[in-house]
Amino acid sequence: MKLRRFGAPRETDANAAAPGKATPEQQRSCPQCGALISARAKTCLHCGADLVAIAKAEEAKVKQLQRQQQEKREEAALLPTRVIVVIVTALIVVAILALIVQGSQESARLALTPTITRTPTRTVTPTRTPQPSPTKASTPTPIPPLEYTVKSGDTPGGIAAFYDISVEDLYGFNGKQPDDFIIPGEVLKIPVPTPKPTSTPTPIGFELTRTPVPPTPAEAVYTVQQGDTLIDISVKLKISMDAIQLRNNITDPSQLQVGQQLIIPLGATPTFTPVPVPAGATPTPLSNYPAVRLLTPLDGEIIVGNAQPVLLQWLSVGVLQPNELYRAEVVQLNSGRTPLTLRTLATSWRLPLDLFPLPGDRNRVFRWTVEIIRQVGTGSDGAPFYEVVSQLSQYSFQWLTAAPTPTPAPR
Repeated sequence: MKLRRFGAPRETDANAAAPGKATPEQQRSCPQCGALISARAKTCLHCGADLVAIAKAEEAKVKQLQRQQQEKREEAALLPTRVIVVIVTALIVVAILALIVQGSQESARLALTPTITRTPTRTVTPTRTPQPSPTKASTPTPIPPLEYTVKSGDTPGGIAAFYDISVEDLYGFNGKQPDDFIIPGEVLKIPVPTPKPTSTPTPIGFELTRTPVPPTPAEAVYTVQQGDTLIDISVKLKISMDAIQLRNNITDPSQLQVGQQLIIPLGATPTFTPVPVPAGATPTPLSNYPAVRLLTPLDGEIIVGNAQPVLLQWLSVGVLQPNELYRAEVVQLNSGRTPLTLRTLATSWRLPLDLFPLPGDRNRVFRWTVEIIRQVGTGSDGAPFYEVVSQLSQYSFQWLTAAPTPTPAPR
């Protein structure tokens, strides 16, 4: 038997009396499942909850709550300062408005104050005849530029010719470069042309002559029928269209009318008479011109359809002499058709629509040329004779029925 000394404390009592030391009886509840667990446990044996993570989360919530309370206290402390700032700003604005109103009232009071004018003792009023005041010439209001929306099939030359301006003026007015393109839907500004004084034109060759010379025994008369064109007439009668134009003073081959009578040369060779020089006058030698610069259609350009006639356009070389003209010619290559020729002072030529190839015609390439000619005499038939005084300029274009289908690149 084990003896215990009287008055000695029990072992259990000693353990319970130790301060700061957890006893086995000290327990707590699991915050997740509510089961009783040890105070030192880090994981709940019943539900497996991580007691350390839960404790840290609760601690973070407490700190966040404390931070929010601190911010509210600081916000409440700044509220009086903000109220004072708003009040001071309002007072300043009111003071400025009061000064403005006061200044306006002072100006009105000065305006209403009558001005005292002293009457002079002697007033000498001279008698004068009022002179009429000169009328100032009114400045004309500038006309705003026109606007044109580009449509499918439009060309720069066609648009410029429609508004009677050059392609260079059209491009320059719209800030375009000479090699820029136009696209359908684009809006172009059209400058309003400046009116120019008109003058009586001087007759030049056959271009401005409207009454042809009566036919000679070596010539025949042909009456234009329905559907006739100058090209068809030249092919039918086996005579160049150029000769028909010269003999009948035709400036625009597309303006033939049904019933119009044309004088057709029958092949007699006319004699040549040079241009007479006045007695005692020394003929002034004339220099030749550089090659004419062609504008539209561009070299190699593809034109689709005949909804609108093709417009040939070239750049002016300057003022021509009274006996000089531009000679333009267009020919459908490899077709056997007679070339179409025009002599003119203008710098454009609208081709007739009947020049458009038939649907089955495979020859779709046209070549057009421009050169400057000078009259050096007159034939016995009244037709002028010319010599070429510039280099030949030529471009070509394709006139298709439909746009070509692009060929896919080989893979």
